[in-house]
Amino acid sequence: MSKLNHVIAFDDAPFSSTHRGGVAVVGAIYADRRLEGVLLTKVRRDGANATAALAKAVLGSRHYRHLRLIMLQGIALAGLQRR
Repeated sequence: MSKLNHVIAFDDAPFSSTHRGGVAVVGAIYADRRLEGVLLTKVRRDGANATAALAKAVLGSRHYRHLRLIMLQGIALAGLQRR
């Protein structure tokens, strides 16, 4: 069984349906079972700039050269908020 080394997983923080502005997105970086680092960035509500914001956070990280997998909690970041 192969191990997943140098993985980052992103998820957005909760926000209210009336919130306007940036929504926090946190990325946890693991090497095997060890937490190696945490990234924090913001994306526009409804995720209009999500790809660019996550790419900038990852590329600017000291962990970038070792990352092998980027995971997202779902298909939408900072969007599809229940009303």
